[in-house]
Amino acid sequence: MSLGFVFHHGWGYDNSYWDNLFPLFSDFPCRFLCAEYYQRDVSVTLSENARVADTVTLVGIGHSIGFVKLLEKEKNLRAIIGLQSFVNFLSDDPQLHKRRSMILEKMIAAFEKYPVEVLREFRQDSSEISVGQLNYDLLLEDLKSLRLKYSVPAGLEHMVLATRDDPVLDASVVEGDFPDKVKFLECPGHCLGYKNAKAVHEEIMKFVDALQ
Repeated sequence: MSLGFVFHHGWGYDNSYWDNLFPLFSDFPCRFLCAEYYQRDVSVTLSENARVADTVTLVGIGHSIGFVKLLEKEKNLRAIIGLQSFVNFLSDDPQLHKRRSMILEKMIAAFEKYPVEVLREFRQDSSEISVGQLNYDLLLEDLKSLRLKYSVPAGLEHMVLATRDDPVLDASVVEGDFPDKVKFLECPGHCLGYKNAKAVHEEIMKFVDALQ
């Protein structure tokens, strides 16, 4: 089976999220979809072989809401892997749903007034962000889309890698969304694929090897 990978980053990020992970996939054709949250963003296809042909078995790798984006955009996936991902960001649990709904609505209200400050706090990195760089409407639209519930198509193989130290996504939400499909790794924050790329790559390769 000839494998190819398609990647999609999460809300508030860009393709630099994959800087530490991509070199570990250099033996495979890879395509990077970009939400274009910033004026500088572009979708990137790396190398000529990355023009994923019908003969390539395509596996999606999505960070956070990027998992949902791949489900919407890529209809020919053999499997999909989530990094700190979800299909119901607010949770099915009534108490958790209420608490997370309040947090999300406060974040939406704050973003409408102070988008740069919210993004800086959310990303928790040193990226240079200015109002003029932002695709404000798209960022707000995708933030509001977290109110919605999504689903993984029946029969689509999937796995989610997560961390118990994620201030954005409670471990119980991930476990509720993907029963028996979650593996927890060590990593603080919401940047598992960037901060712990080696462990993420190892788990992904174990998963795809089992598909063949």
